[in-house]
Amino acid sequence: MGVLRGSSGGFAALVLAGCSFSGAGLAVSTSGEDTTGSTGGTGSAAATTEDAPPTTQGPGDPTATPTNDTPGESTVEVTATTGPASTATSESTDGETTQAGSAEGGSVGESTEGESTEGESSTGESSTGECVAVAWYADSDNDGRGDAGAVMMACAKPPGYVDNSDDCNDDDGQVSPVLPEVCDNKDNDCDELVDEYSAMNKACGGCTIVPDDEGTPTRAYYFCDMPKKSWDAAKSLCDGKTAALVADEADPEHEFLNAQLMILGAASGGWWTGGFAPGILGYQWLSGVGINGGDGRWDYPQLGSDPNKCVQLLSPAVMKGGHWTARSCDEIKPYICEQVL
Repeated sequence: MGVLRGSSGGFAALVLAGCSFSGAGLAVSTSGEDTTGSTGGTGSAAATTEDAPPTTQGPGDPTATPTNDTPGESTVEVTATTGPASTATSESTDGETTQAGSAEGGSVGESTEGESTEGESSTGESSTGECVAVAWYADSDNDGRGDAGAVMMACAKPPGYVDNSDDCNDDDGQVSPVLPEVCDNKDNDCDELVDEYSAMNKACGGCTIVPDDEGTPTRAYYFCDMPKKSWDAAKSLCDGKTAALVADEADPEHEFLNAQLMILGAASGGWWTGGFAPGILGYQWLSGVGINGGDGRWDYPQLGSDPNKCVQLLSPAVMKGGHWTARSCDEIKPYICEQVL
């Protein structure tokens, strides 16, 4: 038998060993018996004839590939031209044709769908769906700030817990690092200072609080005239404010204090400072820095012993105003505290 090829549309019909091949690549027996398996139009087929001469592939016919496995036998592989490509295997044995094909659209390979990269998510769950515990801190006073000493590890936020740990007193809702300082004898803003200057705290406990700079204060001064105290009592009250009786050391600070006294009470008299006599001779500030007996800020030079052991600053409108004088530490006077911010 021979191979018939047509020239129209690059398609040829094959007639071989009593079988013909249609354009869909299916082998049909001329005797009315179908010897090929169906793959749903998505596979390939092979037909074998015995004692047929080898066929030769001609130009323009890519669908027929002849093979000659055994003398006297000829195998022709035909690839379907319809449907998605698939893998097919054909065998020929004694005139029988068998055909196998893969399912439509099937392919061999691995699917990456559903795979994830290990790691933590912002909700305490890894991308693999596993729980990742994070630290939560008890917020007993419900101020939104947590206690570093009361921590719980959990994937999700437990009731009564927050994700920060900067509350310095979790038993008091008026104390937290995000609150402003107010006059209540507490460290409201967790900066280890009590009742210091803030925009909400310019007067407290009989004291007027004045910063050295409104914009960026580095020090605050408490001018306390109610109630008046002895030198020792005034010292204790300043200590309780995380401050100290003022050390009127440098000239610019001395001028600042006098300017404030002019505003608050020009004729108010003497105000206790942190100057005192630790022994028989000489004076010093609580900081330990000595006070020169010949300093021009004295109302008169302090050159010898003096029974008065504590130093006051006179308000500007009294005699010797703006100068220091030594007085008995038991006298009751207003006082000035200095606080480093």
